[in-house]
Amino acid sequence: MDKMIHTALNSMHMITQNQSMNAQNLSNLNVPGYRRDLGIEFETTYLETKEGLDAKAFATRTNVGVFSSKPGHINPTGEDLDVAVQGPGFFFIKTKDATGLSRRGDFNVNADGILVNGAGETVLSDGLEPIAVPPYKSISVAENGAIIVEPLGGEPGTTQNVGIIATTLASGEEIFKDKDGLLKTVTGGLPEPDQKVILMQKHLEGSNINAVEEMIVSLDQQRQFELNVKLIKIAKDLDEAATNLMRMPQ
Repeated sequence: MDKMIHTALNSMHMITQNQSMNAQNLSNLNVPGYRRDLGIEFETTYLETKEGLDAKAFATRTNVGVFSSKPGHINPTGEDLDVAVQGPGFFFIKTKDATGLSRRGDFNVNADGILVNGAGETVLSDGLEPIAVPPYKSISVAENGAIIVEPLGGEPGTTQNVGIIATTLASGEEIFKDKDGLLKTVTGGLPEPDQKVILMQKHLEGSNINAVEEMIVSLDQQRQFELNVKLIKIAKDLDEAATNLMRMPQ
């Protein structure tokens, strides 16, 4: 009975975590380039005493940090600094605390003249440095990530190459989503920029989250939770029945 109850409790705990992940997916439905988190899988492992009478169970997590690599729908926006990755590949970005990969391409220039995405994360160059963008009349982003501007106040027809957006296909690398939400390799590092990614200016990739699918998953998890509650009640009833059978007649 102990194993049955411990198994059900572990299952309920993991279902609760997956429900939180499911809610997070839904909250990021409209975030450009967001990658859907996949539910945590788990196994129940038993730890027994030498005598074999007392058993405890705990959950072994697998599939942590795995996300869906399915591409999101690419929409034309007409905005000069909206850039989408066509096919596989990632941008390099830097937050306050770490560097990682991303497919979010809703870029803009912040007050300091640095290229950032919609979350305020710094977009890095092929030298993995921030990209400074001077005031401009017009700006274009080539397929290879090269940023060309027509400087404000410059002679007509004058152009300036301000940098190249770092990209990588991450070929042969296993990419996971870290606790901070950044995409990294399994070892926690990053691949080198290879500049083989094809970019599309004035287009934006949406998230790869399907709202209907997430709602179905949420309902299924709720049913699983209720089944585990019933399983614990059954275990309790069986234990009480066994105790009654073992009582000495008065």
